[in-house]
Amino acid sequence: MVISGTLQLIDRKESPIPIAVYSSQFLNSVPSPSLVEATNQITGLRPQLNCSVCNTGDIHINGMEGAYSMIVIDGMPIMGGLSTVYGLQGIPTSLIDQVEVIKGPASTVYGSEAMAGLINVVTKNIDCVPKLSLDFNISSWGELQTSIVYKLIDKERIKAFSSIDIFNYNNPIDNNEDGFTDLSLKNRYSIFNKFQFFNKNGANPLNLTLRYLNEDRWGGQMDFTEQDRGKNTSYGESILTNRVEASSFYQFSEQKNLKWQNSFSFHDQKSWYGLVDYEAKQIIGFSQLTWHKSLGNKNNLLSGFALRYNSYNDNTAATLKADKWWLPGFFIQDNFKFSDNQQLLFGWRTDFHSKHGFINSPRINYQLNITENSSLRIGYGDGFRVVNVFTEDHAALTGAREIIFLEELEPEKSKNLNINISNSWNTDNLQITLESSVFESRFSNKIIPDFLTNDNQIIYSNLSGYAVARGISSEIFLKMYKIPLKLSANATFLDVSNFIENSAGEMVKVNSF
Repeated sequence: MVISGTLQLIDRKESPIPIAVYSSQFLNSVPSPSLVEATNQITGLRPQLNCSVCNTGDIHINGMEGAYSMIVIDGMPIMGGLSTVYGLQGIPTSLIDQVEVIKGPASTVYGSEAMAGLINVVTKNIDCVPKLSLDFNISSWGELQTSIVYKLIDKERIKAFSSIDIFNYNNPIDNNEDGFTDLSLKNRYSIFNKFQFFNKNGANPLNLTLRYLNEDRWGGQMDFTEQDRGKNTSYGESILTNRVEASSFYQFSEQKNLKWQNSFSFHDQKSWYGLVDYEAKQIIGFSQLTWHKSLGNKNNLLSGFALRYNSYNDNTAATLKADKWWLPGFFIQDNFKFSDNQQLLFGWRTDFHSKHGFINSPRINYQLNITENSSLRIGYGDGFRVVNVFTEDHAALTGAREIIFLEELEPEKSKNLNINISNSWNTDNLQITLESSVFESRFSNKIIPDFLTNDNQIIYSNLSGYAVARGISSEIFLKMYKIPLKLSANATFLDVSNFIENSAGEMVKVNSF
């Protein structure tokens, strides 16, 4: 069962949007302390280490940088901006019930910022949480992670559970003998609480989640200590993070098709990159009211209003005052069934950015069930993203290069196409599933840092041409019934390129990898 495509629980086979689903059992099959490491086994997803000193990272979808991916928790866009670089490693796998992945635009329901795709982290259901559970793992390098999950309350009118996650690594190692730590040192803990409040009839619960994260990490020269932060006595990169998250979900009792969702996050970061002091604060608020309506047997309508608020401020020259903007929006999508084996989902979203005006984001998805066990899905959608260089590009903060902006950066735009085909074969002894995708995303106004023009500068500007990210991914899954054995293998081939106009007026391919 999946929820990411339509905001309603439906069978994955019935979704016109290709959604990959990974259970907590799958994530635990390869022990990992957080979401970032766990996604290493998911087709088309690749955890990316962006800094070899402080080990910040993100998650790439179909070869596109982590900033192009939207990561939501229980459908709420809590993660964004600073947290996509400095907060993802703080989501412990002990909280996760399943992970739903949409590769390609998810613009209608979640906004145009989901250009590369969407990762929806579904947290555990209170009814399925044991009274007490303990996760514990340690690596050969001395990384220690412990998670305790326990049920606080289990009564008729209120239910709740709490999770405490602790991660510790304080063992500097320099195996390559370059004088720098091979892995950043970390002390991190997070506290997660989930509540359900029921009415007198024991129905229509109000869901409330609260989470606090604190992390202290550093990497650098082997003799670096906390006293060296911001000094030239020994080079190091140190990041202190405090983060608060809250979200709620309520389904109205008299209007069961009406749902109200809210989320809030506050991210406070103090960091030092050698002598460079970087302090930043970000607030993201979100509220959404959705309405579902079935029109006969063929149309399943979803519509809603959304309001997003973003406030970002740092101590860099690029942000002389807090960057604040509002993003109200309206969306509507209809899942229309032509027949038992064909359906079409069409969605339209219009947002109004307080700085960039109206943003229109269409999406269309078609599904054809070729046979009972074979399906073809084709999807298209537009994307739009406002870039904040200092939260997304780690290179802008490290080293001694001067940061140059040639122009006021325009938002990036994209057009995305995805073709997916899945096949499944079942016998008395085994099940074989094969799924393959072909995808392409074309960007305009793409912002690419220029490191080559001047060795002492990093130059930022909108690309005058366009950029393309395309590729093929495939996954095969084998499950045997008579013996407890599951096998899976996946591969992704990518071609990511930029095209610029030469002196003859021709578009030339550059920076291909």
